[in-house]
Amino acid sequence: MLLTGDSTYRPTFGRVARQVDVTICNVYAPSLALLANLDDLEEPIPTVVRAVSEKLASPRQAAQMFIETGAKVGVFTHNIFYDSSADDIIQRVRKAGFLGEIHIANDREYMTLGTEIRFHQPMPVPDDLEINSLNFKQVLKAD
Repeated sequence: MLLTGDSTYRPTFGRVARQVDVTICNVYAPSLALLANLDDLEEPIPTVVRAVSEKLASPRQAAQMFIETGAKVGVFTHNIFYDSSADDIIQRVRKAGFLGEIHIANDREYMTLGTEIRFHQPMPVPDDLEINSLNFKQVLKAD
């Protein structure tokens, strides 16, 4: 398994990371229409979109990372869809050539790796649960 962290694709990527079953990557996915018309939008939208696009992977860049690692499953976390849908992102990844399974993860979801790769929904959180910087140690100890 490879966790790329917050990154974009670089040509040297494939020389560093090779052959894993699962590649976990961020995705920043403003629509292609929005990207094509950025200069028509009011500031700070163009500046923000361009700046974030330099630091986080587009669907095309993520597809390239999935391909170069030989991933059977490409997982998206730290998902910033902007004005795209999950289907839009999947279509863009497919168009870029990744043919493996694509999973768009949700908060607190987890996966198990074995002979199969499985994704599991998290346990529900009580409505009255509050975790913050003052009480997190006590909350995490509670069973």
